[in-house]
Amino acid sequence: MEGRPWQVLIADLRASRAIPARERPAVDRALRRAIVRVLRLHGRHFRLIPEVLRGDELQAVLKPDASALAILTYLRAQLALAVGRRTALRAGLGSGAIQHLSRRGPFASEGEAFHHARAALEEAKRSGGARLTGWVTGDPSVDRLASVLLALTDSFASRWTGPQWEAIAGRLEGKGLHEIAREKRVSFQSVSKRLLAASWSEVHEAATLLEAAAREARPVPEPAPAPGTARAPVPARAAAGPRAAVARPHPPRGESAHSPSRG
Repeated sequence: MEGRPWQVLIADLRASRAIPARERPAVDRALRRAIVRVLRLHGRHFRLIPEVLRGDELQAVLKPDASALAILTYLRAQLALAVGRRTALRAGLGSGAIQHLSRRGPFASEGEAFHHARAALEEAKRSGGARLTGWVTGDPSVDRLASVLLALTDSFASRWTGPQWEAIAGRLEGKGLHEIAREKRVSFQSVSKRLLAASWSEVHEAATLLEAAAREARPVPEPAPAPGTARAPVPARAAAGPRAAVARPHPPRGESAHSPSRG
């Protein structure tokens, strides 16, 4: 699998510790339902389906040609429609090779794409504000483009209302405006205005351009160590911890070097 440009998604709930204890079970259920709906629509685009670690981190492996941002936006739409704007999903996308793709799931897998996704998630955390998304490919020009475009699209998305999320989810499902209008029992004009107010056309076009650029990324190789100098050791796998799996029959297992840092 060396050299295959897999796409890895690592996501968590922003400010999860601030969610009141009485609300947390409902949020957890909403996230699981959102994942199920994503798999119904986009299941064929996953190499390893989303898995949730107890403590709210999600990891998944997407196939090289998957529309990663469209899938992420649909996941966010389903979560927003279930629990509202107060709970946001922060995410890092990473492109690159995977040295170990485990049948046991993403948390048991390992590779460059996971480390890029972790770096992207940390970048989104450091940026603060409305920034919720990062993408690291290892190609400096593509990563700079991702940083700018995602900052802009996250700013738009942070203001989307429930009706706007409904219209966007419908468009991501491939529905026309008239079909969305019939389902929501509103006028065609209302759906059109919601998408226009959300700047959905511009957000969708930016995502499409960024996904195309990521597929053509040319990562900069790591410099070879100087003669007589050993490479830095690969971090050891973390100790095993309990996890709640989504659509996974496998028993709990140890975490890998890309295991979560809580935030």
